[in-house]
Amino acid sequence: QIYGKLDLDVIAVNLFYSKSYLCRKFKEDTDKTILQFFYEKKISEAKLLLLNTPKSLQEISNLLNFESVQYFNTVFKKYVGLSPKQWKKAVNKPFVQ
Repeated sequence: QIYGKLDLDVIAVNLFYSKSYLCRKFKEDTDKTILQFFYEKKISEAKLLLLNTPKSLQEISNLLNFESVQYFNTVFKKYVGLSPKQWKKAVNKPFVQ
């Protein structure tokens, strides 16, 4: 669930795997860690929220269950290359030839 916290122990127990096996198998199959995959999904959702709602960065950060707005900014920039504000500004900029 994108709006929740990631708990690998719970996921592993529900799938009847050890946590280490689950993480290793996921990485083998996707070439990503579970955490990378989870954050990519959260950032995709954050982009939708930034474009389609009037929510503030603090509200989006809280909604997506980041520890803080600063951490949300850090993760967003790591995956997108821009801060959320920079990204929103760039996306909303009209195309000029």
